[in-house]
Amino acid sequence: MRRSFPQPRGRRSAGVNVVYDLLRCIETGDPPLCSGEDAREALEIAIATRESHRRGRVRVDLPLPDRQLQIVSYEDMRFNIPRGILRKRGVAGA
Repeated sequence: MRRSFPQPRGRRSAGVNVVYDLLRCIETGDPPLCSGEDAREALEIAIATRESHRRGRVRVDLPLPDRQLQIVSYEDMRFNIPRGILRKRGVAGA
């Protein structure tokens, strides 16, 4: 039996919410809901998670001592073309 659920009204994507928050900050002078420091810390956690996996699921302490670590997208490693397009073109391994 299939049931449908009502969609919430007025729901916006995360990207749209970021733009609205930026406009609010410009208009009011208030700080953003998520600061640049928050974003940097979230990125460091993501990089540490990837490093833990890469090293065999070992503990990775924060802050990361190697500030040169980065996460490179699959598309950047594959000619800057999104995987969906590569698949449509029949590129092996996409």
